[in-house]
Amino acid sequence: MWLALTLITVKSETLDSLRAALSHLPVLVRFTVAMAAILIMPSLSRRLKLPSVVGVLFAGIILGPHVLDIFGNEQPVADFMSQLGILRRGHCQRA
Repeated sequence: MWLALTLITVKSETLDSLRAALSHLPVLVRFTVAMAAILIMPSLSRRLKLPSVVGVLFAGIILGPHVLDIFGNEQPVADFMSQLGILRRGHCQRA
């Protein structure tokens, strides 16, 4: 039990340090990281024989406010990314 609590504390500290490092990046770099994740995760999920939507959802979970919080207080950037996802979804349904 003690070992599990220690591991959770270490992972939490690592995650906090990663969040701090990402929050100091310029907005354009954070946008580029998000776009790269959105483009890479579907192909990775297809290699794991999962639907590509699962990869996009997983990328959203990782980049979202509960894990890495890559956008932080940059609400306009997060809104833009959500609208981009809606447009992409509409394009994929028509194709």
